[in-house]
Amino acid sequence: MHGVEHEIRVDVDAESGKTFIRVDGRMAAQPMAATEGERGVTVAGASYVVRREGAGFEVALAEQPAEGTAPVPPPPDGRVEVPAHDPILTVRRVVMAVVVIAVLLILRWGYDVRSYLRVQWKPYMGPQARFRVSFPGDPAESTQDITVANGKVTANILTGSYRKHEYDFFWFELPAPTNEQADPLLAKILANIVENEKGTLDRSDPHYYDGHSALMFTIQVPASDDRPRGALRGRLILCRAQRIYCMFAFTPTRDALSFDVGEYLRSLTLAEDEGTRRP
Repeated sequence: MHGVEHEIRVDVDAESGKTFIRVDGRMAAQPMAATEGERGVTVAGASYVVRREGAGFEVALAEQPAEGTAPVPPPPDGRVEVPAHDPILTVRRVVMAVVVIAVLLILRWGYDVRSYLRVQWKPYMGPQARFRVSFPGDPAESTQDITVANGKVTANILTGSYRKHEYDFFWFELPAPTNEQADPLLAKILANIVENEKGTLDRSDPHYYDGHSALMFTIQVPASDDRPRGALRGRLILCRAQRIYCMFAFTPTRDALSFDVGEYLRSLTLAEDEGTRRP
């Protein structure tokens, strides 16, 4: 117009199939989807239509410009060259995006691991100083009636948490001292815990803790309304053939490294008069 040349350029993205129409290097209309056959554009006051024509495109005058202006003639033969160019979405860009996401996930995982190395543990002293165990702050205290092999008893429960991990400790006394061997008795109590948690027993290892008969265990538990899928790692201890201590920590499945769990399980100390210890 008035001696000024204008360039209409059509670019087709090989990945998405969309067609981009530019006039003098600027976007002149919304991109055309692969299913659309034409798109209108305005060049220096004149309206044109860009139509698909075989493997290329054709430009036609759609509307005369306002009085006092002259339409810009379409390119020779009404054809628009479709230049070959790199697609907007390339393999290199996809790989870079994947790498960035992976780095962010690793940084987040590293932050979680380091945070569990810095738990501020606070000792909790049990009744009559029979035991001491550590929690991240003051634990919540509650009681619950539970059924054991030879009757119903009331369990005293302590619960604490730090970030996504939960720490539980409870103790109760059997209605009467048991003559049953420690390992089978603890195995029965562990089976009740697995059933209550609707979990799957991963491992159980009889051992001695501070000279008392004990059972280490790991239970895989499904997701519930208040926590994701994960694992309970803990131990059961029998004292005086009547008193049961149980402690465990919950960790989500993705937390493979949980340094705080070991610190929590090792924090329990029992009074010297808590029954006969293994020589």
